[in-house]
Amino acid sequence: MIIKSYKVSEQPKIKHKISENELYKQYLTESRDSLKIMKMQSQAYKELLIFHDYRLYREYLVDLSKLMGDDSIINTPLEVYSYLGHVRGVLQSIQAGQMSFDSLAPKLDLDSLLKSLKVFYSELTSIDSLDLTHVTSQDIVYGGKVEIFNPEHIKIVKCDKRKNIGHINREIIKGIFGLDSISKCDADIKDILESTIVGEIGADILLSEISKLESKRRGKAKYLKHINSSYIK
Repeated sequence: MIIKSYKVSEQPKIKHKISENELYKQYLTESRDSLKIMKMQSQAYKELLIFHDYRLYREYLVDLSKLMGDDSIINTPLEVYSYLGHVRGVLQSIQAGQMSFDSLAPKLDLDSLLKSLKVFYSELTSIDSLDLTHVTSQDIVYGGKVEIFNPEHIKIVKCDKRKNIGHINREIIKGIFGLDSISKCDADIKDILESTIVGEIGADILLSEISKLESKRRGKAKYLKHINSSYIK
């Protein structure tokens, strides 16, 4: 990760705006990366600093990049643009067709998603130096690879791996099934859902089981839409 002084003339050239929230405006650059321009005077930015114990967010991103490396399920910045010691802009690699888990396409290929989730959980199960319990389904993305794209909701602190996994499981389940909370489920997945919610297993195992049930009952489990309606509510 590279830290640069923030100068409009030197920042990557922008192609168009992707999105905007209370914390930043996000753009696609001409090199097809993601550029987030922080709203430094916003209440959301002040809350971000509080969340990170008043440390400068820039130093947190440096530490996170050192800890995770370049090829990780946490999308750490390529470059950070600093202004008076604060983060003004963040450049990140972005996957083609990237979607967050609360807005996955119904006709998403299910087998490809399950394979990517399996890889994601193989790394997630080894992470015990990060608190991921504030990550939301909007922070988790898929574009051929599953990763946590927004690092602002992560803390560098020793954490219970099972607690991390359980939280990420719940966010992935709520995102896929369009839920605010999980209230009931199909009787045939009750036990495996309970194990998923408490972090004993990953959500990839649960979704694979649902896929098998759907194929057995209706002979179809090709797309995400085939498993995201009646199994969990």
